Amino acid sequence: MSSPLYVSDRRWKKMVKLLKASAFLNGSDTIRLSDCTLLSYCLWSEMDQMEAAEEMVNAAIQQSAEGYLLNIKGLEQDMEELKERQLSEHSLREVNDPGIQVIDTYYYQVEGVRMKERLLIFAADYQQLDQIGKLFYLHKDKYKANCCILKKYDAILHAKVPRNKIYTLKKRLRSIYINNYEYHLMCYEDCPPPPPEPEPEDFGAKYKSVAEALDRVEKDWSGLLDAETEYYEKHLFLSEKQRASMRRMLRHQKNTIDRYKNDLNEMADAYRKENQEYKVERSEDDLFSGTER
Repeated sequence: MSSPLYVSDRRWKKMVKLLKASAFLNGSDTIRLSDCTLLSYCLWSEMDQMEAAEEMVNAAIQQSAEGYLLNIKGLEQDMEELKERQLSEHSLREVNDPGIQVIDTYYYQVEGVRMKERLLIFAADYQQLDQIGKLFYLHKDKYKANCCILKKYDAILHAKVPRNKIYTLKKRLRSIYINNYEYHLMCYEDCPPPPPEPEPEDFGAKYKSVAEALDRVEKDWSGLLDAETEYYEKHLFLSEKQRASMRRMLRHQKNTIDRYKNDLNEMADAYRKENQEYKVERSEDDLFSGTER
């Protein structure tokens, strides 16, 4: 195990002069990240400290690039905040309304539909609905007599479901819109007033804001890559090992940016699929015409 590093104030001042000299002799009017790799020669006092000093310098350079120069840490915070807001939106929707009558432990009953069978929806699915719209399909339940159930639709899992059994559902207070026709849910007698409806989040604007921040970071990284690559390749004092370290750091930043872009695209795609509308123009009389009677 290496002995602890100690750097005196006098040595820190000399290191600043070293960095200024390195920048000047390499034709730069400012100290660049590549110049800072030279600090690994200045921090150690004993041979067993050399590796630790080099690791510390490389880590500090990477943190400076990702924090001060590129603000990748700020982008990471924006991504985490977006994920948390989406989760909180789901939790807000999952507030139980004690006035809605629960059928057979798991379901709510949709009232006023023009069909012979009872129409049910899972209480949990209703709670996760929003005012934008989600896709459901009509399922004839063979275990429940005279019952049809609205279930979540997945284009891959339910590819064989006919179009006339696919619906766009939107949530309202103690009611749902099915293809823009409103149907109330069965409630208990003398039930209390419904809880206030939460305001929907504008996630389209939030995705756009994060995407714009990501584009700025990628543009700044491209400028940093061009400037640093040209600088460290011609640097008078860097070893090949130090040049390789700079290449790895810049590749690591690009990989991080690409990972965030992929994560954001996946989140946005999942949100679009979750809230897309399956447009089927039918009159209310024909809305459930495909059910067995």
